[in-house]
Amino acid sequence: MKIETSFPIAAVSGRLGDSDVVIVKRGNKCYARKYSPPKNPQTADQVAVRRFLANATKAWSSLTVRQREGWADYAKRYSVSAFGQELNPYNMFSKVQYYRQALGMALLLDPPTLAPPPRPAAIIQRPAATTDEFRFVLQHSIAKRDDYVVTFEITPAMPSTGRKPRSIEFRMIRHVGAASFFALLAPTHPYIISGARFEVNHGQRYGVRARIVTAEGVPGEVLETDFVKVIQWGLRPNRPDEADAEVETDLFSVQAETPCDSPEGKDS
Repeated sequence: MKIETSFPIAAVSGRLGDSDVVIVKRGNKCYARKYSPPKNPQTADQVAVRRFLANATKAWSSLTVRQREGWADYAKRYSVSAFGQELNPYNMFSKVQYYRQALGMALLLDPPTLAPPPRPAAIIQRPAATTDEFRFVLQHSIAKRDDYVVTFEITPAMPSTGRKPRSIEFRMIRHVGAASFFALLAPTHPYIISGARFEVNHGQRYGVRARIVTAEGVPGEVLETDFVKVIQWGLRPNRPDEADAEVETDLFSVQAETPCDSPEGKDS
């Protein structure tokens, strides 16, 4: 229902008390509609992320002046080059604590000693064996890989190949936790990731992100691209027990895998 306003009231918006009526503004006009409570499915990932942020906020309030000054210096020195914008000390602190907790590590109260890692150069898709398996090669410039891990995020399959994935659709490839992080491999070695949260069929378009993280939990700039899924029938799938074994290994040790030939995909 359209609502007319007159001078001096140019527009109104918001919920009318405890009623079921909400006023919304669209352009220069106001409309009334029925109030719909916001959805809050309380998924395991949502609960984990909220817990991570709450823990970071509580930890920040306990820092000493020296520690806060250290985080301020770290943010000033690295945030623009690593993230394309200047982060305040609290936001830098929270970013690091998020990734540390996702990795199953304790909070880091003193500022990191390592600089944020560089952005990956490219993601190359390799043919997968199943709909919930993904195979990537990550090209990067890091020679000493022991101090780094990588995390992948994907989107659900798009309704058509003409639909580009949106930033809000990305989620950690398995779930928010250590199972979505992998030892940083050489740029020629593939990641074979089974048990992904989203199944994507052959010929469907989806998005993928890769971000390198230091051993201290400092994330680098993300690389985002998208592919049309390729499933090659006859490939040996990565069995769940193999995937579980991969997660249980020390993430900060290099895992050798047999490289594939003729990489197929695109970079960005």
